[in-house]
Amino acid sequence: MTFRSLLATGTVLGTMLVGAPVPTLAVPPPACDLDADGKGDVVINDGIHYGSDIKTDIALNIPYSGDQVFGEGACGDFNGDGTADLAISAFLRVLPTQSCNVPVGGYPNLETVAGVVEVRYGSGAGINAMADRKLWQNSSGVAGSAEACDMFGKALAAGDFDGDDFTDLAVGVPGEGIQGVGDAGLIHVFYGGSTGLTSAGSQIFEQGSPGMPGAREAGDEFGWALAAGDFDGDTFADLAVGIPYENMTAGLDVGMVTILMGTSGGLSTAEATNLHQGVSGVEGANEGGDRYGAVLVTDRWNSDAISDLTVGIPLEAIGGKGSAGKVHVLFGTASGINADGMLSFNQGSPGIPGTVEAGDFFGLPMTSADTDGDGHADLVVGASGDVVGATTRGLVSVLPGSSSGPSGTGAYAFNAGDLGHPNLTFFPQFMIASETDDDAFGDLVVGNAVVPSILISGSFLGLDVAGNTEIGEAPTVRLVG
Repeated sequence: MTFRSLLATGTVLGTMLVGAPVPTLAVPPPACDLDADGKGDVVINDGIHYGSDIKTDIALNIPYSGDQVFGEGACGDFNGDGTADLAISAFLRVLPTQSCNVPVGGYPNLETVAGVVEVRYGSGAGINAMADRKLWQNSSGVAGSAEACDMFGKALAAGDFDGDDFTDLAVGVPGEGIQGVGDAGLIHVFYGGSTGLTSAGSQIFEQGSPGMPGAREAGDEFGWALAAGDFDGDTFADLAVGIPYENMTAGLDVGMVTILMGTSGGLSTAEATNLHQGVSGVEGANEGGDRYGAVLVTDRWNSDAISDLTVGIPLEAIGGKGSAGKVHVLFGTASGINADGMLSFNQGSPGIPGTVEAGDFFGLPMTSADTDGDGHADLVVGASGDVVGATTRGLVSVLPGSSSGPSGTGAYAFNAGDLGHPNLTFFPQFMIASETDDDAFGDLVVGNAVVPSILISGSFLGLDVAGNTEIGEAPTVRLVG
């Protein structure tokens, strides 16, 4: 998800250090400024934490909870009123190795089991505790039918796919079975308008759609990850679709990313392309279990005005060490995403903190933010299985941005112990970027299923790890910013 991207407006002036002038920077508005005060807001679980010091944080009435119930989110101006709106999901998360077993006692509603997206519209007063709109496969006008473990809302991505100045919403449904093919997966696309998101004119895409490269197969889970950005600079947002469980001749769960291009008529398969290791100059080779495309992030990494794509390959083996993990940065061009000049990072790359170890899962999770206010987005990469000391697992690395993209030069890392929680494992599980205090430095929020989410503010020197603040309540199951 891009948090410092697209249209940049405004400047920031002042001083960071005594006698040190702050450079004049074009600072884009926070993606999730739900109350139009110029500060990014953060949703943790079922509560909103406003960036403003004036408004009171409120609890959202989200009636979906229980074991294995998680959520995703996306922000955009769905109704075109100039204020960001919020889409949040709730779904029963089921991994491909798990059966669709609803816990004893079940849940209070089918929405929780099948998946649901709620929409809340922003205003100067913030958002409503109650949902303004509900979207799920039993909603009027939404194709398909709600079924247990569809995971409707497992991934969300917001972008203006048809160029009408209203933000649209793509919804991943990776657990959807299609014509007897189990867990093939699909995505729904809902378009914005003056009254907000609507099911009228919505689209469905899956690997059996006309013009779609690839083929529908059981267990592919098309739509597991989504990311929106203008990859060819034509002003229409495009969509990257992660299919980490795609099988190929190299083995099972090799993984792949499909790019759908935006047009005046919305997303289209006309110029759709597939990306995976070993194709069209993409570094690496297809291997079973890599799960290419499990995590996707978009931002503008270099000096042009075209969105770029970062792909997480968290189970990539490096030097014979399984699930060490790797990250690809692929740049957008006038002809779309391609491998020309691409970057590849792992914990053995020059300047990257840590060492390559089995089970590090480098690339899980990821986000981006201009944490030092230099006008270049920085790549923030989790390695949630990295061994740190005797009891802590998990590392977060920050790769500073530049006019040519993120780099290991000046990279630094921190772990849960640096944040006051030395005994955490699998850290972080959630990670988002925002700009919560209107100071031109991107901030980071990290979450874990054991402790409250932690806000780490950006500064002239990057993330202020020592000055972190706990926000929200544990466990974290939804983090949006």
